[in-house]
Amino acid sequence: MDEMPDFPEIELKERCREYLADAANEANRMAHDYIGVEHVFIAMTRGDTSLASSHLIKANLSPARGAQRDQERSAQRRWADGR
Repeated sequence: MDEMPDFPEIELKERCREYLADAANEANRMAHDYIGVEHVFIAMTRGDTSLASSHLIKANLSPARGAQRDQERSAQRRWADGR
């Protein structure tokens, strides 16, 4: 991904734009050429102050561990697909 896609026809809240920008950065970091649910999930759970993080913490789940598991699954899929 070279840059964050623009959605001029949709008025997005600032926090939503930040999540999408963070998701694009995460996709770049993972060398993915798309922004998927996994990237948005990681972006939304980054930091202890997000609503998504607080729900995961209340459920005794770690946002960092969830991101790690997602990366492991992605690597397994790429290996299985021969990429």
